This record gives sequence, structure tokens and C-alpha cells, in this order.
Amino acid sequence: MIKDKIRTLLNIRVKREMAPVGPRPKTGHHITLGKVRMLVTRAPSDDLWYFLSLQGWREVAIARDRRTYIDLPRSSFELLMVSDGTEREMRYQQLLAHASRSGGKAARARTASSPARPAARTVR
Repeated sequence: MIKDKIRTLLNIRVKREMAPVGPRPKTGHHITLGKVRMLVTRAPSDDLWYFLSLQGWREVAIARDRRTYIDLPRSSFELLMVSDGTEREMRYQQLLAHASRSGGKAARARTASSPARPAARTVR
């Protein structure tokens, strides 16, 4: 923690490089592109994973990831899975546009280690 503060004060920060393309993610895992996160709802085909990895999507390999993400709707992966060719590209652009529109909304941004929690009730 002290090292972190010293690095911040001295402006000694190293920007992380993009992770290399790994194997296809398993069902239930998340893949990310910058601050956008998508849930893998089915095992991706080789063609879909190739398309997404070329766009820069990578599987989150950090156990306790504290970064804040904009979660795409759960149906996003399925939508890309059933699309092909130019339709996939069009759907992909729509999903990213949706993420940029909802980027400022706090309800959409979640950290990986803290899922959405119900509102606290007041006790009288």
C-alpha cells in the first residue's frame, strides 16, 4: 500500500500491455475489452472467438479483479453467437454503442469482486 502511494506521488506507473490471445473461454466466464465486460453464456465457436480476439477481447484471468466494468446485457454473447459475417459486425457495433451510452450510469458499472447487492432496508 505504501509502495502504491509512492508510485502515485512520483507518477511511476506502467501501462499494462494487452494479454496474449488465450484459449476459448468457458461458459460462465467473463471476457473484457477495456472497461466493457461480457458474460460467456455458451461455449464460443472457433470463428466467434477468432472474431472477438481480433477485436481485442480477452478472458479475465485475475481471481480478485477490482476493476470497474460496464456489463453488456446477458443476451449479448448469444446474439453474437447466432449472427454471422456482416450481421455479426453490425451487432457488435450496436453492442459497443450500447456500452458507450450506458457508460455513465452507475447501475451498469460493476466490479468483478462485488456483484449487485439489494438496497439496504431501514429498521425502525
